[in-house]
Amino acid sequence: MSNQPMIITPLVLGSKASSEHLMQLLAPAGKLLDSQAEFAQPVQITIEDAGTLLGPRIGKCDAIAIAAPLTVPDYAPIIAGLGKPVMLLEPFCAFHPYQATARTALEREDAVVLPTDSPEAIVASVQAMAARRDLLSSTALFFVAEPEKHADLARAAHARLGVKVEIRDVDELKQETRRTSEAAAVDTLAGWKENKISRIVDVTDKHLVEVARLYHAEKNLLKRHNAAALGVEEFSPFLFQKLPMPNATYALLKDEGIVCTEEADLGCLLTQLVWKIATGLQNTMSNIYMAYRSEFENKPDGAEYTHEMELADYRECLRDNCVVVSHFSTAGSLPRNMMAEDKWEIRETKGAWPGQSMVYSTPRRGPVTLTRFSDSFQELDAYPGEVADVRKHDHLHWYTCRWMVRLASARRFVETAINHHYAIAPGHPDAVLRTLASKLLGVRIREY
Repeated sequence: MSNQPMIITPLVLGSKASSEHLMQLLAPAGKLLDSQAEFAQPVQITIEDAGTLLGPRIGKCDAIAIAAPLTVPDYAPIIAGLGKPVMLLEPFCAFHPYQATARTALEREDAVVLPTDSPEAIVASVQAMAARRDLLSSTALFFVAEPEKHADLARAAHARLGVKVEIRDVDELKQETRRTSEAAAVDTLAGWKENKISRIVDVTDKHLVEVARLYHAEKNLLKRHNAAALGVEEFSPFLFQKLPMPNATYALLKDEGIVCTEEADLGCLLTQLVWKIATGLQNTMSNIYMAYRSEFENKPDGAEYTHEMELADYRECLRDNCVVVSHFSTAGSLPRNMMAEDKWEIRETKGAWPGQSMVYSTPRRGPVTLTRFSDSFQELDAYPGEVADVRKHDHLHWYTCRWMVRLASARRFVETAINHHYAIAPGHPDAVLRTLASKLLGVRIREY
């Protein structure tokens, strides 16, 4: 994220108002924001300015500040016409009832009014603006076999979120991998073993050298496109051609600040990116199930998981309001901030895809949120919950590691879920995320 402070331009409303007095009123807010925001020189406007071009006078700023809310309604059309988010800042940095009148008048003119009802809300609003700025300068790199199939979704994401989606043919990634020297990959693998990987289970060094070459190729292309997020279509281009898949690289890239998702799921990737930028915390994605509970765990090794067993496990999920999370034999490509361990294991995905490798780690208990954008990027679904339990059974192959996430209502999830893939983020929605989504992106948060 950028370390540049946000620029806020104070507005002096009316020819008789004093800019010096205005800056005195804004001084507490300036002290509160410290290095996060700077006040520009005040700009004085009058009712007569309604028909003039005020943009050059306002200059390049991130928001405008007003410390005299009672006078706002008369100026609301002019202020809204500036096209900048508005911060109603009282001298004591809290809510004053006059702000309600000012906010209503501004929103009637389609202005964006940021929450400023407490010192915490003011700081969160500035952080949300910084996140919005970072989104506008972000690129997601997306490698797929048929780029044109994803073009409409990429355009919708750019229009709503401001993120540029660079869709490339997956063959470009494979060609870059072939250009990577084996020596560089061998050195990288040695570094992983020393610093990041605690154990390797049933995976050969020959395979992992190819994974390291993929990692180098991904890094090169991310740098070339100045991208902050990566999605790759793994099945047809890699798995079905018996080539090492890139999944084991994702956790390692997350450790370096890159947002990654499996299965070329663009909606999930962009959900993860928004949460990462808003919170500063890495996250993951996974399949969400309402099955694979007690009946599945207790069935004899190799026995069929019958429909009757699955129904019983579904009812168990409803009873304890837990959904089951698992992906590619693991808990997902967990970032370090969501792991109980300090390092990852790399394991073969036995029973699922023999010969393929996945990172393996234990999810850390605590609050999490299952979340995902709708395909139009106009809504953000959020299911706050907590990691209630972690189940690890090596003999269960595809479901070697599963975590139970307790929600307010599993029944509500059944009735409202929009996808089998969800981003899973540590923590719950906070003021920064809510302000970023609802005020600055025009996205409605549906929190269940």
